Amino acid sequence: MNWRDDIGNAPEGVVVNTKIDDEHGERNFETLKKVTREPGKTRPMWFLPDGSSYVYYAPTHWCEVEQDEAKYLIRKRGTYYRPNIQGYTGSAIIAGRYTLEEAVSITHPNGKDGPRDGMTYIHEDELDDEEWLAYAALRDGKA
Repeated sequence: MNWRDDIGNAPEGVVVNTKIDDEHGERNFETLKKVTREPGKTRPMWFLPDGSSYVYYAPTHWCEVEQDEAKYLIRKRGTYYRPNIQGYTGSAIIAGRYTLEEAVSITHPNGKDGPRDGMTYIHEDELDDEEWLAYAALRDGKA
């Protein structure tokens, strides 16, 4: 990824990859979009891609999201990994999204031919979860 440190120049209303990178190290890797209520008057806020919630921090770096990036969900014994591999959820909507490379790496913790510990990955377009399908239809204006 080509990280940029000019966070003020991140495009308005466009989903981008973000992170904080300062004297305490790199952290808070997240896909977000910048929304400024009154450009030039108020600070921008950073929202989840679906606009459902904002984050309580200000990213310092950003880069464009690649087309096929972060579209895979990781399943383990009937639940999905949350974003940033932080816990589990039964909801495909809340589940984290990972690149194919990340998904393969996470679901093969014991190497290519080792045990998978009950983990699989699936592209979000292949999900058959009713809740997810309804959400995706609304999101895409097809409902």
